[in-house]
Amino acid sequence: MTRPRLLFLAPTSPSPDGNGLAMRIFLFLSAYAGAFDVDLAVVPVGGAPRVDPRAAGLCRRSTLVELSSVDSHFSLIASLRQPADRLAAFAGYANPSMIAPLTVAVRDAVKAFAGSERYDLIHVSRTYLAGLADLPLAGGPVPIVVDCDEAESAVHRALARLQRRSGKHHAAQWSMAEAVQFDKQARRDLPSASLCFAASAREATRLGAFLPGVPVETVGNPAPAPAAMTGRPHARHRGRERVIVAVGTMSYLPNSEGIIWFARQILPRIQARSRQPVRLVIVGMSPPDAVRRLAALSGVTVTGTVPDVAPYYRDADLVVAPLRAGGGTRIKLLEAAGHGRPAVSTRIGAEGLGLRHGRDLLIADTPQDFASACLAVLDRPDLARRLVVNARQAVRRDHDARLLRTRILSLVQPLVSA
Repeated sequence: MTRPRLLFLAPTSPSPDGNGLAMRIFLFLSAYAGAFDVDLAVVPVGGAPRVDPRAAGLCRRSTLVELSSVDSHFSLIASLRQPADRLAAFAGYANPSMIAPLTVAVRDAVKAFAGSERYDLIHVSRTYLAGLADLPLAGGPVPIVVDCDEAESAVHRALARLQRRSGKHHAAQWSMAEAVQFDKQARRDLPSASLCFAASAREATRLGAFLPGVPVETVGNPAPAPAAMTGRPHARHRGRERVIVAVGTMSYLPNSEGIIWFARQILPRIQARSRQPVRLVIVGMSPPDAVRRLAALSGVTVTGTVPDVAPYYRDADLVVAPLRAGGGTRIKLLEAAGHGRPAVSTRIGAEGLGLRHGRDLLIADTPQDFASACLAVLDRPDLARRLVVNARQAVRRDHDARLLRTRILSLVQPLVSA
């Protein structure tokens, strides 16, 4: 029996153990691979220019689309010398800046990859790639599914608020301008979708507010692979240095802003009150200079890109997610539970995961409260152990990849049969 055909467009390579975006994309790819013949095109505006062999192995065909320039309009904007002039010109641009590399040549490459194939469905990962789904397919128009994950504009508005409070007024203006452009692009490109996905109920509500007539369903992020879920809760050794770990893609602004806030305003409070030395280890790819400079602070290590985060979780006494902006859900907290490590997070950092304060993790939003929560976990092994056990139960219940894949197919397959 011939299986239906699917064109899958992704902004970074799907990967079962990459960053949060790569892991979420892999969840959808692996779900589709069970019922469709998949052609994967990676258009790497959101990650490294590569295709993970494990992702390619799930596909009938795969390709990496080369990004070599930005479109001419954005190039003119970037050439303006005065920041105020660039900002004013950007207001007349049609897209958020991150998709300026989606030139005519890139669109032609995607069209050439699709070629004369007859697809039954197109899946697009992230709202900002949705415009690439407008293809002249050989078999005519087909249903389009978009995994929005989060409301991009809401993320940038939250960043703008943080930047204003920090006195970074020009950066705040840019973030607000990006939010407006994300809204424009979503309203232009998403109405053609037959179905959209979001990572949490709150993100689904945000997206549904400006997408009347387009169904928006919730599919959470997957828990770590079963092998990772066997790690034992960490047993601390008296007298040794305590290790706090923060994991994330540091080129993602909410991650870098949050870890700078933690290192400069919270860590010193913990170190001053702890009876043992405390070290913060910042693990994540592409740290900007502002994050790299944190290594000059007492008790701070910045690793940069690492081949495997598991050893860092293994050495951790505590995992922190100090995000003050962002959307979707944070896979790092699911990973912490899988590796048997207790976690402290802001309310935004834990949003959408279904993890409860005091039962599965501790939540705090001010420097004083966050420091106190970290010290409570570090000083009370019984509390740390209880949080880990409960978090694992919640993660297995709500973020089992097998159940999520089943849900994806149950929502998508009726579009094809119709």
